[in-house]
Amino acid sequence: MQETNIRLGIGFIVIFLYMLIGAMVFVRIESPLEQTLFDEYDSLRSEWELKLAGKGFDATEIDNLFANIKYMAEMGIWREQNVTADYSWSYGRAFFFAGALLTTIGKRIRDKI
Repeated sequence: MQETNIRLGIGFIVIFLYMLIGAMVFVRIESPLEQTLFDEYDSLRSEWELKLAGKGFDATEIDNLFANIKYMAEMGIWREQNVTADYSWSYGRAFFFAGALLTTIGKRIRDKI
């Protein structure tokens, strides 16, 4: 019993170290790009704030505009130049999703019985 606990503890330590090293690698790889994207966003935001303020928008309206655009983009809604975009929940995609639920979640329920 004690040997099993030692092996289990060593396994947890190995997994933790693996995840720690992986996190360090990803931070080193992704941080420069993320900083570049933040700088680009700040530049674009400043540019559009100047344009919109010149058209009579106040800071609250500009913040709301950016917040609404962000929210819709996060929800998967994005259209450029009034072009019709596909809906996320077409019958084909919904059918695929239902099949994925049936084959993954349904399997776990069946295994517990």
